[in-house]
Amino acid sequence: MKQKKKPSFLKRYTITAYFIITFFVTLVLGMAYQFTSNAFISPQYAPTIGLILVCVMTKDWSAWRNMNWGLSKKPEILFWMFTALLLPVFIILISSLVMSSVGTPFVPWQNTTPGYGVIIITAILGCVFEEIGWRGYLLPKFAEKHTMFHSAIGIGLLWGVWHCKFSHGIPGFMLFVVLIVCFSILMTWIYMKTNGSLLCMVLFHFGVNISSAIFIQNSEGTLFYGLATILCVLICTPIVVKNKAIFFRKISCNEVLNGSAN
Repeated sequence: MKQKKKPSFLKRYTITAYFIITFFVTLVLGMAYQFTSNAFISPQYAPTIGLILVCVMTKDWSAWRNMNWGLSKKPEILFWMFTALLLPVFIILISSLVMSSVGTPFVPWQNTTPGYGVIIITAILGCVFEEIGWRGYLLPKFAEKHTMFHSAIGIGLLWGVWHCKFSHGIPGFMLFVVLIVCFSILMTWIYMKTNGSLLCMVLFHFGVNISSAIFIQNSEGTLFYGLATILCVLICTPIVVKNKAIFFRKISCNEVLNGSAN
């Protein structure tokens, strides 16, 4: 009797393989940026490039078909779009105000008009390319075997570690990762409420990046990570408790996309 062929490492450990590939691409793009100083060569493109490489190697492009980029016809989508954009802005703004009150001065974001434009454009592009990987591919992939809550934590850990943000020491890096996990939980909540809207995910990510540039320019560090994490936990806790029915049960990608998860 012919033995069944054992699945490849890539198919057995897809998430691990995807992260390793994405991390390697990130290093290549990071070195390319260091040599060229071209703002449009960004490590943020790595999650999408990593996904393309995984799809090429597995010959499976189904992940792209399952991504929801369209706007829902439901009127509440506008509420969720504004929530996705403004919630991270609120968290970062409040943290910045508290930092100012305890002696860390606010440093205005100063640049030239073309400079502002380049930063905004590259921030949008970076958010799109990151979210295609993190929430467009990894979240449904995690959800195949785990609850949405555990999937959110898993993606948050990978997303946080991927940044390799050691400029503020080990404590700063650990707090940063915890903050990213909290952001991931909030994003997963919005994802489930919007039938997996990647547009909302991009808006949330853009809210994080642009408000960080505006409100904590040159003052990002352990204090900010700690304050923002505390505020995030205070926001996340009631949201998770209220939505525990969808956070703590297995939900397939199709359930989220067709709205039957809520």
